[in-house]
Amino acid sequence: MEMFKNITQFAIMMLPYASSDIIEEAPAFNTTSIDNILMDSLWSLGICSCGSILFLSKYKKEELPYEIYKNFDDKFELFVKDNDVLRENLEKLQQNINELKKIIDKKKKEKDEDLLEDHKIKHKIEDEINEDIEYQFGNGPIRYKIDDKYYHGVGVNETQKWNLYNKYDKCFFQYIDGPFCKNEKWDTYNSNDFCKSCIIDEGLSKRRKFFKVYRCLGHVV
Repeated sequence: MEMFKNITQFAIMMLPYASSDIIEEAPAFNTTSIDNILMDSLWSLGICSCGSILFLSKYKKEELPYEIYKNFDDKFELFVKDNDVLRENLEKLQQNINELKKIIDKKKKEKDEDLLEDHKIKHKIEDEINEDIEYQFGNGPIRYKIDDKYYHGVGVNETQKWNLYNKYDKCFFQYIDGPFCKNEKWDTYNSNDFCKSCIIDEGLSKRRKFFKVYRCLGHVV
């Protein structure tokens, strides 16, 4: 409705100057008698329409029925209002989708945990290590027991992207220098102190500037 108010105000302001564009001597076929009741009626209806617009402009569109909007701009405003409703519905739908995604992710995590436990049982992998064994073979913690051997380093519980498909199984990382050694479970500055039975993994250490990858060979009690 604000648009109509501006247009109407502009039209009224320009009325005094409109006569400059009117041709006073109209062709004979376009003449209209001042007694023409039909044209007078149309003119009156036009004035009433403008008055209606000015009258309605003082109301908020929420206060008027839907049918009152008959021109393009008003319908466009209604479209915007309907679009706001649609946006609210889409936001609610997105919230529902996010909630559903959380449920799916939770179910997937539970499924992955079940598969991991099945894998441990199948391959006789234990990850609960006795305290008297944990640091018996170096200052690095023993993480896993597989069959009768104990191992340092990364294992099946590390499901991060960098260990996709357990790429670094039984491996730990010796950093050359700097503040990179952050995880005591598999980071060290001295491989021999960390593990008493290990070798460097040449393939995984290739092109590594800040650390080398070592693989634990296992320890027997």
